[in-house]
Amino acid sequence: MPKKNIEQLLQLATRSDLFLFALDYAQKDERFNSELADYLSKKYLKNSDAAKEFIDRMREAFAETKDLGDYWHSYEIPDWTEITSQADSIMDEARKLLAVGNAYAAACIAVVFFEQLQDTYSEDVYDYDEEGDYAYDVGTNCEKAEQLLFDAMSDKAIDDSQRSELLRRLDKVAKSELPQTLTEYDTVFDFDEMMPQLMATQSEEATIAMLDEQISQHVDNNDLHKYVERKIEYLRKIGKDDLADAEEQKHLILPDIRQIVVNRLVEQKRYDEALDCIDEGIDVAQAGEEHSTISGWKMKELEIYQLMGNKEKQTELCRELFIRFAGAMEYYHKLKALVPKEEWKPFLGKLLKEADLDRHMFFESSELANIYKEEHDSEHLFQLIASQESDRLYALTSYSQYIDKEYAENMLELFIEDLRSLASQAANTKNYPRIREAMESMQRLKGGIIAAHRLAEEFRTIYHRRTSMMAEISKF
Repeated sequence: MPKKNIEQLLQLATRSDLFLFALDYAQKDERFNSELADYLSKKYLKNSDAAKEFIDRMREAFAETKDLGDYWHSYEIPDWTEITSQADSIMDEARKLLAVGNAYAAACIAVVFFEQLQDTYSEDVYDYDEEGDYAYDVGTNCEKAEQLLFDAMSDKAIDDSQRSELLRRLDKVAKSELPQTLTEYDTVFDFDEMMPQLMATQSEEATIAMLDEQISQHVDNNDLHKYVERKIEYLRKIGKDDLADAEEQKHLILPDIRQIVVNRLVEQKRYDEALDCIDEGIDVAQAGEEHSTISGWKMKELEIYQLMGNKEKQTELCRELFIRFAGAMEYYHKLKALVPKEEWKPFLGKLLKEADLDRHMFFESSELANIYKEEHDSEHLFQLIASQESDRLYALTSYSQYIDKEYAENMLELFIEDLRSLASQAANTKNYPRIREAMESMQRLKGGIIAAHRLAEEFRTIYHRRTSMMAEISKF
């Protein structure tokens, strides 16, 4: 066949045509098979620059933008639909490089993905792009890059120097704002969690050194405990428990690390040691006036005394936590179960006096009102409701059903006073459902049905032009 015809046919041929021909011919001709294998091996297997084409494509992908402007203004942002699609395709190509043995090239492509993401991904995606949320697609890309990195860096084809170089580049990304951005803007990917897994692909000594470097870099940050925990977890994973214990003791001032120690002591039923460790933590927290930390340790102490069955200490701690948390019902219930029935009334009276709970009822509820309700203490509950200077109608509506009959007349007087006040305000359709709900609550009281009817008649005379209000109270 003439040479010119071959050239024209090649122009028509698809990539698939050439692939199938080469594969078929290589299976029939050993010399062609050998020469093709040598050629491709030099380009893709033994060539350290094999990834260059794909890396260039990855960088070009992250340069894709779209214009959100209008006729007068131009505003370009990253086109995440195009970026994530191209990145996904390029990592598929990188997986092929890994399959033929060029693990370093495959890992480089994944690292470049994260480096480009560091330079491009930000909250601007959410501030300016109203067409869609690309966090899921970015997260999927991240997971794909993570798996590619782990498989490639675990491959024997990568040597220690290459692995260290890749980890150093990733560590620079870890120090940027990207890890925080990925978690803050709904992208389900934890970059910081990926790093220890990749570090573990190198020697134990190199991994520990890198973990130590991370700790030193975060020593003044609030997230220091995360990096200490990673080192401790790694040391235990490789069977170096003595070193892990020493690391815990070194950073015991951090509440999260102390919590790990306490939890382990509790699991081993070494309760006294766990309590001693907590007491030290409380001393540290008190010195730093860290009140929430102190409360957390007190709650942990309570858990331990429950396991020990020490009711005296449980009562002491529940009492303290009840006061600390301004009358939290959880500790009220625990105390009621712990204190003997015959001692409960005086104990509760003394506790409430000492706790000095806020008597203001925020909208319809308060811890103090709930305690009076559970104690069937109508006298104090009525006094609390009557003392409210604002939003008393909410309290009346919420608690009227828990008041004994002897206070019904007084409660109805409060209802009528507050409902007249609310109705006298300027016409407001938002108030009318409240009026109806309050009148429904009135009916639960002794004499309340008649009282609600009379008040409704009064309102129908005075406010007959307020059709929405009339509709709400029509059934009374």
